Amino acid sequence: METFEQYEEPIRLVIFGAGPVSGPGGGNGRFLRGVCGELLARGHAVILHPGHGPLDVDAVLADVDVVFVHDGTDPELVRRVRLHHAGSGAYRLLFYDTHQREASAPLPLRRFNLAGFDGVLGACEAITQSYRERGWESRAFTWHEAADTNRFAPHPGVSRYCDLVWIGDRHDLGVSQELGALVLEPARRLGLSGVIHGDQYPWRARLAIQRSGLRYGGPLAEHLVPAVWARHRFTVALPRPRHTLPGIPATRMFEALAAGIPLISAPWEDTESLFTTGRDYLVARDGREMEAAMRTLRSDRAMAAELARQGRATVLARHTCAHRVDELMAILARLRASSHESASALAAPARARLQGFSRKLGEKSSDSDYGSAKEVGAR
Repeated sequence: METFEQYEEPIRLVIFGAGPVSGPGGGNGRFLRGVCGELLARGHAVILHPGHGPLDVDAVLADVDVVFVHDGTDPELVRRVRLHHAGSGAYRLLFYDTHQREASAPLPLRRFNLAGFDGVLGACEAITQSYRERGWESRAFTWHEAADTNRFAPHPGVSRYCDLVWIGDRHDLGVSQELGALVLEPARRLGLSGVIHGDQYPWRARLAIQRSGLRYGGPLAEHLVPAVWARHRFTVALPRPRHTLPGIPATRMFEALAAGIPLISAPWEDTESLFTTGRDYLVARDGREMEAAMRTLRSDRAMAAELARQGRATVLARHTCAHRVDELMAILARLRASSHESASALAAPARARLQGFSRKLGEKSSDSDYGSAKEVGAR
């Protein structure tokens, strides 16, 4: 990301769609909680709203500097926030597009009319580019997830007395086939010790885990994850289908590397050079390659230690929540420095134009239509 002058004064930020932040929320929720913690530590104020239910928009948005709308927000609430912004224009309004929803499922996202938003944050460059192609150009930014290094860190002095640990997100059964082929079968052939953690696994999955020689550990509280990693020699990352868009690793990958555990990953397209394969982590394309990688990390302690050291160094250098807050501040500074003409076209179009916005000439106006920045600016 280019470097821009940072916001130096404290800001008051409202996050809509904050269910992932205040609840379990999976990887994205953990990432956003880390971002909120970093913002608070720097003296900024953060107000969370779940993104649905009754809301006095005027009261919540009084005297705010930045409004951050997660794509989990109810479309009707997005509409009300958008119209409020059109009438005031006193704050920056950003849309956060998480985990390829925009690029891989554009029709559901057309529930949101983004006309009048100041900018879009995409979870990877492919998402960001799709917005640019629809007219957002310099107002679409890539904002990757990262590790909350205040929570995910090594535990020095803890003995790694077990081989393998795999920790799924809440209700994460989307990798069951990969779990069997890339984790359970290689572990069985090698006679590995270790544990599989996950929530609400059916009896067939638990039986497969038992037959592999590993133990089913059930759900694991998030605050215990780093300590569990510290007791095992390596872990495995299995990117889920929603992460198959190029440039999006699983959040667990950032967190495991930050915690200093050697990691083997199933293939994913690191099109943005977030990491260095073979230095930060190992890649296994099938069960045989996974078995070979597991055997190496179990027997070659020096290599495993160097892999863990390098992976953590990469996260600390580039992929922490503190880095993402720096990027967010730079984005806000860039939007603030934009020309008045561009800002007025995107941030404060007339309320009547927003209410009558139509994607194509001749189509019926609807707040469910997906608005591009170019279309708004041309009106």
